[in-house]
Amino acid sequence: MKADLHMHSIYSDGKLNIDELIDRIIDAKLDVVALTDHDTIYGVEEYKEKLNQMGRTVVVGLELSTKFYGESIHILGYFKSLDAISPDFKEYLIHMKDVRYNRLKGMIENVNRIYGFNIDFNKIVEKHPYMLERPHLADAIENETGEERQEIFKKYIGNDSPAYIPVAKITPLEGVNMIHKAGGVAILAHPYCYKDPMSVILSAPFDGLEVFYGPSKLDKKQFDVFYNYAKTHNMFMTGGSDYHQDIDKKHSQIGTADYKSPYVEEFLNGIGVEVIE
Repeated sequence: MKADLHMHSIYSDGKLNIDELIDRIIDAKLDVVALTDHDTIYGVEEYKEKLNQMGRTVVVGLELSTKFYGESIHILGYFKSLDAISPDFKEYLIHMKDVRYNRLKGMIENVNRIYGFNIDFNKIVEKHPYMLERPHLADAIENETGEERQEIFKKYIGNDSPAYIPVAKITPLEGVNMIHKAGGVAILAHPYCYKDPMSVILSAPFDGLEVFYGPSKLDKKQFDVFYNYAKTHNMFMTGGSDYHQDIDKKHSQIGTADYKSPYVEEFLNGIGVEVIE
């Protein structure tokens, strides 16, 4: 059994709609998948319904934004079903859409003032009506300057830029507690990406780690650390590509995380998701 439990769509900062994502999933011959857009479950119902009809098992999920000593920490929340998610948590996700809207509006005002750009906020909203993310601003800057995405983040909208505005105010501990209270399990997303991953792991009662992470799958030393920690502490091991788009230097392609049996079955059994035969 092969799975990918971390991917993004147009409902956050991904480039593809649900049907286009499904095409990639079919090409990758995946059995179990999850859509994990940032701070939203907007596209999950369509994604789940269509893939279930095709005989694929879908885990309901999202990627929650938190902050830990100035660093963005992402938590993957997985649920048995959409109906299992508490109303309070769904209200929080609606609130986060407003937060992201106002945050990007503020960042656009900042880059226009600081760097002399002429970015039109309303045009970005028209193009991305579901959720506003930093990559959407990066696209607009790229169109105006012709600079590469990596350079744009480094120079203009990275975490250390004077134009930057953080999106999350809750801590990993608060995020994990929110997911637990909402009826889900909390997995630390891409531990490979943090400055001090063990401090993050110890900061909250995570249920598991994203051990099989596509962009870092060749980092054997780190893999062993996270694998052994999860195994020793009886934590779930999940895996995903963190897919955003077909041409992507930062993330990987759907199905490339090498996440398969028996870890997939252990996770599904642990959260009570039945496999579609």
